[in-house]
Amino acid sequence: MTLRRRRPGLVYPTWEDWHYVGDGTTGLGTTFGTDWTNVGSPWPALAFRHREAGVVDLVGVVQARAVTTGEVFTLPASYRPTEQTFMPFIRLRSASNSGQLLSISDTGQVVAVNSGVSGDVNYISGNFFIDTAAP
Repeated sequence: MTLRRRRPGLVYPTWEDWHYVGDGTTGLGTTFGTDWTNVGSPWPALAFRHREAGVVDLVGVVQARAVTTGEVFTLPASYRPTEQTFMPFIRLRSASNSGQLLSISDTGQVVAVNSGVSGDVNYISGNFFIDTAAP
């Protein structure tokens, strides 16, 4: 992480650039799971990054195109938690919003729990710790 100055006496870190799932240039080899896709404009594409040491940000709006297992994509090795962790997200199904959980395994599988029905729109925005052990 590099540091830059915006105001005299204050130093802000600059984060890693976003890696877009399925993008051949920035996606680090990630691909969407079967029947998952970005919703598209004006919503943000699914992306991840290291924000700071030990913290991964995950943001985007994705949709299931058919009934699926819920595996949205798999994170590259250096972005995976040391054990399974969860992150909340909002699912839109049949004009009704509900809170759901994103399961992120130590093998990197990112699964939208209870959200594998065709047409489900998932609003993902959050972060998780790579080292999930309590201090």
